[in-house]
Amino acid sequence: WGYAIRAMVASPSAAEYGGINRKRLIIIVMIISGALSGLLSLNEVQGYGLQLKLGFVAGYGFTGIAVCLIG
Repeated sequence: WGYAIRAMVASPSAAEYGGINRKRLIIIVMIISGALSGLLSLNEVQGYGLQLKLGFVAGYGFTGIAVCLIG
């Protein structure tokens, strides 16, 4: 996957010509990055008081989307 992602970033048309399915790769990368960010945010939600607090992360989702768009 690393090679396919690098090829897609360097030249999408060349990667497509080389047999890499662009749409499928984009969806896979988005799913993996979303899963990793969700797992990492779990520490922020439950890590401080060792309990789940409702309303603790109000608004973090929209901030995360903005940060992802900037990245």
